[in-house]
Amino acid sequence: MEYIFLILLSYIGVVYSQSCVDFKTCGECIGNTLQCVWCSDELHSGSRCESSTIVTKSWCKASVNPKSDFKITKDAAFLSSKNPKINAVQFKPQNITIKARPGKKIQFKVSYKPAIDYPIDIYYLMDNSYTMKDHKDKLTNQATKIYNALKELSNNVYFGAGSFVEKMALPYADETQHNLNTFINHLSLTDNIANFVKVVKAVQHTGNYDTPEGGFDALMQVMVCDEIKWRKEARRLIIYSTDSTYHSAGDGKMVGAYKPNDMKCHVIDGSYDKNASLTYDYPSVSQINKIASEKGITIFFAVLKEVETEYKALAQKVQGSKTVRLNQDTTVNSDSDLVALITKEYTSLVRGLEMDRGSVPSHLELTFDPPCNKTNKCEVVHDAPVDISVTLQVKRCPGGKKYTDTLMFGPVGLYEKLTVDIEVQCQCDCEKKGKGVANSPKCSSSGTYQCGVCSCNDNRYGDICQCTGSSTEELDIQNCKANSNDTEVCSGRSICRCGKCEKCWSGYYGDKCQHKLGCLTNEGRVCSNNGNCSLSTCVCFPGWNGTDCSCATSTDECIGANSEVCSGNGECKCGECVCTKRDSKNELYTGKYCDSCDTCADDRCKQLEDYVECNYIDKKSICDRKFEVKTNRTVLKLNMTEMKESLWSDANWCKKKLSDDSSIIFKYIDGRNHTMILIQKEKEMPPVANIWIPIGSALGSILLIGILTVIAWKVLVSIHDAREYRKFYEESKAAGFDVSTNPLYTPPAVSITNPAYVAHQ
Repeated sequence: MEYIFLILLSYIGVVYSQSCVDFKTCGECIGNTLQCVWCSDELHSGSRCESSTIVTKSWCKASVNPKSDFKITKDAAFLSSKNPKINAVQFKPQNITIKARPGKKIQFKVSYKPAIDYPIDIYYLMDNSYTMKDHKDKLTNQATKIYNALKELSNNVYFGAGSFVEKMALPYADETQHNLNTFINHLSLTDNIANFVKVVKAVQHTGNYDTPEGGFDALMQVMVCDEIKWRKEARRLIIYSTDSTYHSAGDGKMVGAYKPNDMKCHVIDGSYDKNASLTYDYPSVSQINKIASEKGITIFFAVLKEVETEYKALAQKVQGSKTVRLNQDTTVNSDSDLVALITKEYTSLVRGLEMDRGSVPSHLELTFDPPCNKTNKCEVVHDAPVDISVTLQVKRCPGGKKYTDTLMFGPVGLYEKLTVDIEVQCQCDCEKKGKGVANSPKCSSSGTYQCGVCSCNDNRYGDICQCTGSSTEELDIQNCKANSNDTEVCSGRSICRCGKCEKCWSGYYGDKCQHKLGCLTNEGRVCSNNGNCSLSTCVCFPGWNGTDCSCATSTDECIGANSEVCSGNGECKCGECVCTKRDSKNELYTGKYCDSCDTCADDRCKQLEDYVECNYIDKKSICDRKFEVKTNRTVLKLNMTEMKESLWSDANWCKKKLSDDSSIIFKYIDGRNHTMILIQKEKEMPPVANIWIPIGSALGSILLIGILTVIAWKVLVSIHDAREYRKFYEESKAAGFDVSTNPLYTPPAVSITNPAYVAHQ
């Protein structure tokens, strides 16, 4: 068993050695995860980079194998201080210096212990709109309760207050309104709670037009402005109270605030500068989170039920923040969760440790044990410190020749951080600026001799900078090969130096010594690259013939999709089809495989249509077996849009008509020993006639003809009657009749005398 282990260890050492050998500079050698060793001895021969698992003391007299280590440079003891001039210490150590090679893990411990009477700074940031007017007195009363509750935990509590409304421009607000300002700092942090209550009660409310508020502008100013007077060593809390949602980045463009928020202070005489408010956009959520994390600020969003969902989602994006619902009852003494939550969360901050990792570059890896993260906070038991094991690993060398980094991490909500200065060991001391011999004779007077090798000047390369230009050893070798797959440089007939072949052997010529006298073709190739030259005569390789070996004997290049030589319509000569005439027609077949003619496409469509119909219904494997097709066809099913956008501009178009008068549309293209078929997923359906169109047209035509006929008949009858009347009139007048009266006319009144009537005298 021991013997097998030694063999395995030896094998692993060889593998590592082969990998380390590939590195040509000292920095490359030590700056990888293989843990290689570099030899800078001037008299050393052989590879200068080897695996640390196989090197011995006798391998090199001046080896470079830096070790990873760390050093604690500042480690102040835990301290609880009530003296404002002396900072308390709750997190240690404070500074560590690390030197690390890629792949190595550095482990060290950090400790946290909450201080007694640690300073607390609480800033009340209130929505100053009219809708929050009824909640002001309640919030003021709760601030007093919070102050009294926290005084039991720490005898060092400061309060401050500010208010916000909106950017001072339409359509968000009317700048002529009284007391309107984006943000006003009413009171900087102070321990005078009576003055705090007095100032908050004196705040006058105002209004704005839209529902969202400009609280993000105010929140940013509170976090970054020195006027707030945050204490460096204090735990910082902001209570942000509102009944509305918030404006964020992008909304400011509505009032002309087009510049991204610069995360700087713009408070002048206690108020947010109007010009800055209308120049810089609202901060984004990520900017709020960035500053809150950097400044160690915990934000409590105290909001009404109507907007609680929005602020809970916001709290998930801002590190350490919380959401608490304001009681709808606006009476001063109504119950609220705010006092209890602030007290609970402060206790959680002090007794429940959550680590802020800070910003960790991608080439570094930082882990904590225990993790002490948001979901697994580490509990502080009584006054005992919490010890955390930290593991730092350099995964790889950073880019840009930047070999130093600084990490800062520590408890969330605490200003104290551990500063870790890291030097990544990806450069040897002998490679640093000013080291080595410039323009050394060992480097052809064209490079710097350092770490036992040459670092060439610009436009020079080679082991000793003997070559002019910009190249590499691998590129030199390729430049000296006649073909990329050659195993020998200069065709095995010369020496390659600086990417060029020196004088060729007798009887050969060419820049790669690839040609022999007497066997050149017109293109300058020896035997068309398909044979060897012997006594100035080409001896062709198998599969080639001709005096210059340019004619292929194989017919493989003449076989198309139907697996026949030249599709049976021609002869294969030197790897190319020579097409014959069509039977009974005085025309030639065309195409690379003699498969093209006027009706060939239609014939080919007929050959493929049954196979295509099968593939439209079933799987290709089933159709291949059914039609005894070899695996030389590729079938794709595309929708109509994909068919139209297909890049197969040379494909032939076909249609297979089905029994229901619908059609399958497909395209094909024949290649060498292969056919590609595109089938349109959608069938082409026959046009459906609308029976009402011809019926309506016929009925309409009949009706129209009838009406026109009646009108024509009426016109003709009227003309005929008028003509007959005029004829009768003229004839009667000529015969002497009184045409002014009708001889047949009888007046309606007739007088009849009664013979028996006797008039009275």
